[in-house]
Amino acid sequence: MDAPSRSGDEEAVKDGGGAGSKRSIQSSGPAGHAEDDIILEKQELSLLCPLSLVRMRVPVRGDCCEHIQCFDQDAWHSFVSKQNSNRPPHCPICKKPVTTTSEDPRFARLLELVPKETSKVWVDEEWQPVIEEDDQVSKKARYEDLQNDSDSDVIVLD
Repeated sequence: MDAPSRSGDEEAVKDGGGAGSKRSIQSSGPAGHAEDDIILEKQELSLLCPLSLVRMRVPVRGDCCEHIQCFDQDAWHSFVSKQNSNRPPHCPICKKPVTTTSEDPRFARLLELVPKETSKVWVDEEWQPVIEEDDQVSKKARYEDLQNDSDSDVIVLD
């Protein structure tokens, strides 16, 4: 299945859970062109920090950022401490200057919901993980189910 494309103009939706804690998976076109709006049913998110390339523990994003992808708070602090510039550091995702960050409680909940070995997920518009069946895992599970079925003889051809 092809990954849905998304626009860089995803707009923030305030839900009372902190600034930018919920981001819409919706692209807005010019005013008056509602028929041009694209609403994605699901979007792929990486659970790996783009700075450290390890799974995030505390997902944050810059307060000026409009994307839903996060980066890890500890990796960000380490990155910022190594900067030798008087200018604010830039977001590793959208490259906007970042002066403050905020934890994303929805992304943090997502990290709690999925197994620790998971590195990416698809989320729907309600921020629920969407489980996609991996072909190899599916084949193996079906093969094991067939092996446990003693009532029939089955030959699996790959």
